[in-house]
Amino acid sequence: MGFFDNLKTEAKRNFIARADDAKDQIIYKFPERNIRMFTQLTVQADEMAMFVKDGVVVGKLGAGRHNLESNNIPFLSKLLEKVTGGDLFIAEIYFVSTREFTQTKFGGPIGDARDPETGLAIGTMVYGDFALRVVDPEKLIVGMVGLQRTENEGFIGWFKSQVMKVIKDRIAELLVKKKWPLLDVTSGAYTEEIEEEVLAGMDKHTSNYGVKITAFGNFTISIKPEDEATLKKLSKDVAYSRLAGGFQQYAQGLSLIHI
Repeated sequence: MGFFDNLKTEAKRNFIARADDAKDQIIYKFPERNIRMFTQLTVQADEMAMFVKDGVVVGKLGAGRHNLESNNIPFLSKLLEKVTGGDLFIAEIYFVSTREFTQTKFGGPIGDARDPETGLAIGTMVYGDFALRVVDPEKLIVGMVGLQRTENEGFIGWFKSQVMKVIKDRIAELLVKKKWPLLDVTSGAYTEEIEEEVLAGMDKHTSNYGVKITAFGNFTISIKPEDEATLKKLSKDVAYSRLAGGFQQYAQGLSLIHI
C-alpha cells in the first residue's frame, strides 16, 4: 500500500457514513467495530444509526452530522475501550433506512385448494410484490442480531420467506372459509378482498421486527392452464346438470342430442 493509499484509509477511519453502493439497502452494517474518538458520523434524513454491543442497542442517532465524543453523546461512554485510554469506541454500527421500499417481489405455491363447484383439488400459485417500511429500527436490529441475519441480503431473504408463509396460510384459510370458486379467484374477482385480509394478518407477524408491510402490488393467484381448462369444462357441465335437474338427466339430454 502506497503513501496516498494510507492517507485515504486513514481519512476513512475518521468519517463514518453509509457506503454509496448501499443506498438502496434497508440495513447497512459499517464494516469497522473500532471507532476513534471524535470521528464524524453522517446520518441521512431517511435513516437511523444504531450502536450495538453484545446484541443490545446501546444508543441511536438520527439525521445529521455527529461528532462522536462522549461529552456530547452520553451513551458513547458505555462503549469506551478503557485500555486505549478512552480514545476508542467498540461497537457495531448499523444504518437502518426508514423510507418505504417498494416492489419487493414474492412468489410460490400455495398448495392444493378444493374448488367448491367441482370438488377438484387444484394446485394454486401466488405471486406479486409488496412495499415495506421500517417503523422501529431498534426492534429490527435486535431481532436480526438474534437471528444472525444482520446483512441486508440475509434480512431480505428471511423476511420474504416470512411474508410468503403468511400469504399462503391466509389465502388457504380464505379459500376454505369463503368457498369461492377457483375460477373466480384466479380471474381477480376477489383480489382486493384477499389483499386486505392478507395485509391485516401481516402486522402480528412483522411488528415484532419493527417492520410494516404497507401495500401489495400485482397480486395474482393462478393455476396451471390445463387445470383451468379442466375446471371450465367441469363447471360448465355442473351448470348444465343443475339446469337439467341432475347429472343423470344431463347425460340423457346429451345422448339425445347426439342421436
